[in-house]
Amino acid sequence: MDCLAFKIAKSTITTDDNINFKKKPKKEVIDTHERCQIRIWDGGNYGKSQCPNKKINDCMCSKHIKSLERMPEGKWWLGLITEDRPENPYHPISGNHQWNYDINGEFINNKIIKDLPIEEIKEDKNIEKDKHRKKRGRPKGSKNKVKASN
Repeated sequence: MDCLAFKIAKSTITTDDNINFKKKPKKEVIDTHERCQIRIWDGGNYGKSQCPNKKINDCMCSKHIKSLERMPEGKWWLGLITEDRPENPYHPISGNHQWNYDINGEFINNKIIKDLPIEEIKEDKNIEKDKHRKKRGRPKGSKNKVKASN
């Protein structure tokens, strides 16, 4: 049972056709010293992610040179990979950001949840759900209304 598209392909392609099914060549691996020195967000994990592009001037690629024009004071919001990471990064367009892991590699959001007892977390979630929940069915008094006649 061949599908129609497969049958058409079989009938149109012959062994004489010169079709190349080779894989595309892999991207060139750039040495870390030749890469752009800008720290990238990369989901906010550790702050150790470096831009993979090849640098054009002393430390930046063409992409970051263009985006640096939008930044205030001509400074990249996450700094260079050679500097310490900013603890409270602020992007001028999208606002405040928070790292997922601290400098020691511990997950930051777990610390907040560990401090609260489990019962309080469950109660808070139930209260939020009840606020926005609508009752099912028709509203009371909407059925069997007597129409007023003139």
